[in-house]
Amino acid sequence: MSKVLPRLLLGNILAQAMTFGCIPIITRLYSPAAISDWSIALVVTNMVLSFSQLRTDIALYQAKTPEERSGLFQLGLVSHLTISLLVIPLLVALHWINLRYSFDILLLYFIISSQGILQLTMSWLAASHAFSEQNKTRLLAAAITYPGAVILCYWGGDYWLMPALLLGSFVPLLVLFNRVALPIFPLKWAPNEWKSLLKSHKSTGFYLTAGNLLASLSEQAMVLFIARYYSAYESAACFLALRVCSAPLSLVQAALTPYNLRHFNDLFDQQLFDIQIIIKHWLRWAIPAVLFFVPLFLFGPQIFSFILGKDWNFAGQIASIIALWAAIKFLSNPTMMGFFVIGKVHLYFVTSFLMAITMMICWYLSTIGGSLLTILRFFAFTQIIVLVGCNAMMLFNIDQKFNAHRSTKRY
Repeated sequence: MSKVLPRLLLGNILAQAMTFGCIPIITRLYSPAAISDWSIALVVTNMVLSFSQLRTDIALYQAKTPEERSGLFQLGLVSHLTISLLVIPLLVALHWINLRYSFDILLLYFIISSQGILQLTMSWLAASHAFSEQNKTRLLAAAITYPGAVILCYWGGDYWLMPALLLGSFVPLLVLFNRVALPIFPLKWAPNEWKSLLKSHKSTGFYLTAGNLLASLSEQAMVLFIARYYSAYESAACFLALRVCSAPLSLVQAALTPYNLRHFNDLFDQQLFDIQIIIKHWLRWAIPAVLFFVPLFLFGPQIFSFILGKDWNFAGQIASIIALWAAIKFLSNPTMMGFFVIGKVHLYFVTSFLMAITMMICWYLSTIGGSLLTILRFFAFTQIIVLVGCNAMMLFNIDQKFNAHRSTKRY
């Protein structure tokens, strides 16, 4: 396992470097209205992807045979395409999606569909130990999406930011289809087999799906409700602040979450999984957290104006407000797998539910004309309380489980 993590991190680090290296150029080339549409597309995509695959992308790591992986892949594929087709009209009917052009709604569906297939494929590659292919695909996707958006702006103007998202997932999938035998065809319509797979991965399929849906409502929906009740500039600024503050977590999440799930499970089987494992992770990543988030907390407006351009000072103000929350998320999210390892997945669901409640309160405050910065302060403060309580609850349960194992072993 010690050799796997660097390989998982490598592609993600290079892809994220490419992504965040291009964002300051994109904010200068494209208008706030275009960036607002782009942010809505990314937010809706992330929201739908958090639950549309029934978390088969995570269950793939727990599959014990190639046949089981193939079944989970096809189940996730059918589920994602079906749910995406249903969710987009619902979000439009609820006025959660406000885009400049009606054609963009159809474009958004294709973006979500291809992004979900790509995410599922990346998980399948990693679960099959095809880490080199996974890294190449991640780099290709980032190169087309972000440097591609810069090139397309010079070629076609302000509109091309969203189409770059579609090309960034569609082209890598075409390349993969020619290089890797993905378990898509023949597609087996196997409801009984899929029901059995869902049952065997019940904790992942239900609690993680529901938990991620609620988590997406507490984070991704922030940009959507700002786009609905405030200006396009303010929604774009909020998106950029969230994007920058989530950069460290994005850098390690794709690698650390599956790695920790496997690593924690191995330690648990050996009766070695105790709270020190979690605490050591936090201490290991505390220095990067301080180096990144403290400057944002203290000098957010100045940093954003310098890097993204003087028009984005307001995004820096938002970043200062949410920096502490983002830092705690960066430390704690990769260790949330502890709940799954000790069989307390329902507690993760409770945490996500509380986060969603705080978001609903923010939503209500916006409908009665609350100040955006005040609402964001309330959001960050309540989310921090929930995250700290969640981590305390996780450590308590891990310690109880470890002591119970130790007592059983002694007698």
